[in-house]
Parts: sequence; structure tokens; C-alpha cells
Amino acid sequence: MSQNFLKRHCVLSGALAVAVLSFIVFWSSVQKDKLSDKGQANEELKTSSISIGHKKIKAFVVDTPASRQKGLGARDSIAKNTAMLFVFDTPNFYQIWMKDMRFPIDIFWLQEARVVVDIKENVSPSTFPEIFSPISPALYVLEANAGFAKENSIKIGDKIYFSLDK
Repeated sequence: MSQNFLKRHCVLSGALAVAVLSFIVFWSSVQKDKLSDKGQANEELKTSSISIGHKKIKAFVVDTPASRQKGLGARDSIAKNTAMLFVFDTPNFYQIWMKDMRFPIDIFWLQEARVVVDIKENVSPSTFPEIFSPISPALYVLEANAGFAKENSIKIGDKIYFSLDK
């Protein structure tokens, strides 16, 4: 084989390798974006185990302004025994809306003692831009799939148990 042929072969092989590697990097970036658009949280959220009566569920904890604003928005769904727990710094009448939501939820407002002070059931994404407010100040808001309150007989005055890492 001529040296010229080997030189061209090496250059073409190198160019092909760079092209393949570039495609792999590009494709994985596109897939990552697709996952975040579907709301399959690619950010790392804290979790907490929550007990309501005899039921234990996993909750994603959102405790920063940015994570609370995003909430469950832009997700297609959450698992059946999963919820999102909004943690605030001081008790207040925290309002919830369905901006960017794609599935209905039950909303629970909890006072500092972790007692349910208000519930809105089966809140649909179509209610946006309506805003939902509790009847009493709350320190926490728990969002779960629609029907969760009914399936688990949760009512105002029930205590919900969870711990938060500081």
C-alpha cells in the first residue's frame, strides 16, 4: 500500500470517529432535553417518607423559590404513591395554581404542626389561571395525584407525619 493511501485512510478514520462521537454527544443531549420537557426530573430533589394514617408514600421536597415555582409543572405524571411536599419558611396563605400542569391533583395545606388545614380535591389543569388558597395559614403544601384524599380517607384535621433534613 502506498503511504498516500494510508495517510488518507487515517484521516478519514479520524474524521469518522469525530463525527460518530459528536453524534453521540448531540443525541444524549437531545434525549436529556426530552426527559426534562416531559418532567422526568433530571434535577436531584430531596425526598421524604410521609405517613398518613397507615399509608406511607414518598414525597419530593421542594424548599427553594425556584423549585417551588416549578413544582409538578411540565411533568406528565407522578407515580401512584408519590407526592410533592412544598416547604415554606413561615406560615401563610400559600396559593396554588395549575400553570404548566398536565394531570389533576389533590392539594393539602398543612399547618406547622403538620395537621391538614385545607384540601382541594381533583384540581384539573383546565382550572388555570384560577388560584387556590387555604382557609387557614399553612407552612407546608402537599400535592398528590387526584383521588388520593378520597382513596386514603384524608380529611381536614388529620395529622401527617414526615421529617425534613435541615
